[in-house]
Amino acid sequence: MKENNLRICVFFIVLFSFALVGCYTRSPLYGTWVDSSTGNSLVFQSTGDFVARIANSSGTTVTYQGTYSTVDNVLIFLVTDPSSYTVPTEWDVRGSVLYCTWTIDNETTVLTMYHTVR
Repeated sequence: MKENNLRICVFFIVLFSFALVGCYTRSPLYGTWVDSSTGNSLVFQSTGDFVARIANSSGTTVTYQGTYSTVDNVLIFLVTDPSSYTVPTEWDVRGSVLYCTWTIDNETTVLTMYHTVR
């Protein structure tokens, strides 16, 4: 009787584990996004870190690093390098294209980027 109860418990634990693994969906943001016409790029790590290379209005490319999070369709960049900024933006992925904006120091860059590496 105890062996049967143990087997039933093990069965349900294994079943529950497979259900959890099957429910995991990878974020569509992970990987490298590039706009070859401007040189802008975003790299999203599964750890929540990012690296952004964004050209400003004078044409100088600035590298930003930090962490990111999402809440529904809002993407929040917490920039820690070169300075501390919070950059909130709405985002959308359609196929292999990421649409969002990057606003720092009252300068907004509209980003249309293509997924190059997952």
